[in-house]
Amino acid sequence: MVSKSIATVFMMCLTLLTGCSKEEKVFNEVKHPHELLKASEVSQFLKIVHGLPDHQLPPLPLLFTQAPEWEFDRELTIAGLVREFQKSNGRHWLSASVVSRLENDQLLQKLLDEYQLSTRQFLGLAESVCMAAARTFYTDKDKLEMIIREGRIKLAQLQKQQDIFATLPEEDKYEVIHQAAWIARVDRAENLIDVPLENVELIQRHWDVISPFLPMECQQDPMSDIIDTLHVYGMPFEELPGTGLDSELTWTPSDHRVRIEHATEQQISDYDLEKSHRNTKSLAERDDKTDRDL
Repeated sequence: MVSKSIATVFMMCLTLLTGCSKEEKVFNEVKHPHELLKASEVSQFLKIVHGLPDHQLPPLPLLFTQAPEWEFDRELTIAGLVREFQKSNGRHWLSASVVSRLENDQLLQKLLDEYQLSTRQFLGLAESVCMAAARTFYTDKDKLEMIIREGRIKLAQLQKQQDIFATLPEEDKYEVIHQAAWIARVDRAENLIDVPLENVELIQRHWDVISPFLPMECQQDPMSDIIDTLHVYGMPFEELPGTGLDSELTWTPSDHRVRIEHATEQQISDYDLEKSHRNTKSLAERDDKTDRDL
């Protein structure tokens, strides 16, 4: 009964997306994320994924470029490593290896034949839907433009460095890799900013029915795994050796040295009296020292 209810809701949502038209070939070319999505195309994507095991896309590479993790013995210059990594970026889901693997997926191919789509067309459509979903976290274009501007400045500095990576001190290697994460940030921002806002609005309107069929990567902030915590949050508090740890602090309410929140009049009076006694004692000791010196 529950599954029937879910199926009913699913079909109602598809009707909202496409109306009551019969199945037809929606497009002939491979879809690109920067092109407008039609409601009928999104509906077709959902119907295909709904027919797959667990109603999920088959295993695919990550949609977004990952931050580089270079081995410390790489003999290229820093600039060379940056160029090499940037050239390796591309539409990961449309690579020959991915297309070949999915062409051997019999269930998927049966569904694609039914909807008259090639494997590449389906992957292009899936990528476009997923990229639009990820863009819903950055409806403000200014944020993406800021990431791109700042990242290009950082990368320009890396591209000028001709030091051989393997010869750098270990701490410098870590710093280079830390800065090289901007390659991924810029690449992701550039891909996201090209997504038409019309696609974003379409996905947002039907988020509740679309999101269960999307990879988790597209259901969260696409920058969250490569955020520069030091840049965003600043230098974290550090407990230096020899200063002790906060966890080692102890106190009791009876400790007269402790002042908690607002002091009472009695506490203030006691404190002033204690301070007066200390001052009187200090003055007396100073006078005694002066008399002895004379």
